Amino acid sequence: MPHSNPFNGVICPAITFFNENFEINNELNSLLYRHIQLNGANAIFLLGTTGEGRYFSNEVEEKIKLVSLAYDTCEEKIPILVGVFGNEPNDIINEMEIFGKKFKNLSFVIPPPMLETKDAASLKMYYETILGSFSYKNNIILYNNPKLYANNNISPEILNDLIKHTNLIGIKDSSEKIGNYKGYIRHLDENFTVCCGKERKFSHFLQLVPQELRRFSCLIPSISNIVNICSKLFTAAIEGDTLKIVQLQEDLDQFRDKIYDTKLKIGKQQRGLKYAFYSLYGAHTTTTINQEYFVVSPDFRHSLEEFAKERIDATIRYLINMNYIDRYYPINQKFFSFEEFKKIFSKIDDLKDIGILKRIKGPYGRKINFIYRMKFNNDLVVRYHSSNNISGSSICYEKILFPFLDSSLNKDTPGLRKKIKEIITTQKGSYFFGNQRPSNIPVGDLIFFDETREHFPNIYTIQEYIQGKPLYFHLKTQTTDFLEVEKLKFINFFKKLGNILGKLHEIKFDSHYWEIEDIGKIQARSTWHDIFYKELNTHIQDAKKYKVDFIEEISNYYKDNESLLEEEEAVLIHNDFQENNIIVKEEPGELHINGLINFDHWRIGARAQDFIKLEYFTVDPLSIPDFKQAFYEGYGELCKEAGSNEFKKKVEMHKLKWLLEEFNNSPSNLDILDRIKKIMSS
Repeated sequence: MPHSNPFNGVICPAITFFNENFEINNELNSLLYRHIQLNGANAIFLLGTTGEGRYFSNEVEEKIKLVSLAYDTCEEKIPILVGVFGNEPNDIINEMEIFGKKFKNLSFVIPPPMLETKDAASLKMYYETILGSFSYKNNIILYNNPKLYANNNISPEILNDLIKHTNLIGIKDSSEKIGNYKGYIRHLDENFTVCCGKERKFSHFLQLVPQELRRFSCLIPSISNIVNICSKLFTAAIEGDTLKIVQLQEDLDQFRDKIYDTKLKIGKQQRGLKYAFYSLYGAHTTTTINQEYFVVSPDFRHSLEEFAKERIDATIRYLINMNYIDRYYPINQKFFSFEEFKKIFSKIDDLKDIGILKRIKGPYGRKINFIYRMKFNNDLVVRYHSSNNISGSSICYEKILFPFLDSSLNKDTPGLRKKIKEIITTQKGSYFFGNQRPSNIPVGDLIFFDETREHFPNIYTIQEYIQGKPLYFHLKTQTTDFLEVEKLKFINFFKKLGNILGKLHEIKFDSHYWEIEDIGKIQARSTWHDIFYKELNTHIQDAKKYKVDFIEEISNYYKDNESLLEEEEAVLIHNDFQENNIIVKEEPGELHINGLINFDHWRIGARAQDFIKLEYFTVDPLSIPDFKQAFYEGYGELCKEAGSNEFKKKVEMHKLKWLLEEFNNSPSNLDILDRIKKIMSS
């Protein structure tokens, strides 16, 4: 009695991530299998031609490792196939016996001999020997690809004689021979599948198959490692929608060559697909960003040129926007699908009023936060703290900050310490400004925060989306000539920006504190002088490890100017006040500051500390002194000290300390040392 055919729809021939020694990369392959399933594959084909399987012929242990990983990842929700390559029947049989004993549900794909061309009778005998000698009941699919396998063609006549074997449940054809498809299709039914492996022939193949039999057929597209379009195409075929089949085929033909590395034909799929997968997920895995992502078998080696990478990156973005790619969304090294996000948010009672999740954009950020723009009833910003190496990483920063912004709390509030402790211990909540919204310090409502890690591995916040774009976007595309022409508009903008920073610094405290959680704690009070020099000395000691040859000069610079930091007023500082965290909306003749975001580094500090990043990243590189002067003028309306040379010297002292920290984080960046020298010589 013939086996029931478990295959239909899309069988994805998975690419294989491995290193130079052909050792399997568990992390990347596991994520790949999840992505393949998410994009509609009905089965996964391991170590086929696309998966570089013939190069693993002598790596049986690694093959077993990969098959085991696939079963563990897929949890037997979809069938798994593996390619078995060889030139002698006994080699094929021996490997199948090993796998058949270990994996009872595993199916095999068997191509003809790789090196020897056989006549029809000999090729038939080759397969008769394999099919007749295999002692397990695993399903078998034959693979016809004459160009790759010594011009051996499995003709419909050969198949007619082999189909009597009950293990044989299908054939995959990647040839250009339409006669093969027509001959194979005669056997298509619930017990036998016919698979098309030629991506440009999918539409033609499916239209050859009677509509009532299409559900027993298969497509085997390499491109399905990344996209879902082949699943959509197969669905259209089942529904008999010929126009849609043709349209989807046209779309497929257009973008597949934009993903594949067509510079060199051999290995084009493997090189292109591996980079495309990196484009989707590479920055979010623990596997280091190096050539390991792109290792291919010796015959396929070819450097991927920069313009090819840019083309693939752009194509991936386009396909995501066109809904031709369903993707997982990272939070650290954990990945969530859209449906998983939707399910989690729907279960949180506090979020019942924000509606159902409809769309996700992102991630943005990554270093400190994973930031997503999510569409519920309104657009909201969901931020997942991704670092455990910064102060306050176990709490939501805004829950302590916002009460000070709208004056619900201040340094003179009775029982301030008790109130701070209550805020710290509250692990879920929100903060809506309402009528008390601080008009001079634009920020968005805190819709929800959750520090419990019940639903996600990180604490997260859901905040009001602020319309506009970061200041960076309003400056990066503009030439110096344009900025000169529009100088008045930008002068007014920087003056308003300085004024907003001044308003932020009007929020004052009775003392400096090392940590924001210590606010109001008497025994935790400190001077800014002590905090500053403790941090400075740490940076100096770290810099000594990198043999910076002017450490002594840095120490002397601070000794000579130490008196400037003796009496620093304790104010609320953003501590990352720079172009990416200032949201701007352009209006006729005006740049309007719609919001300040990302208070992850906020602290109680000295005013000058908040000037360093805006100057370093934005104002100084623009080389238009009037902008910097306007920023200081706007700030000076609230703090007359800002116009003094002493204050500007303080800014340089804070900037040098920050640059020293940046150098310790990136010791290969010698340009930072030049900037430090320039500050000391000024």
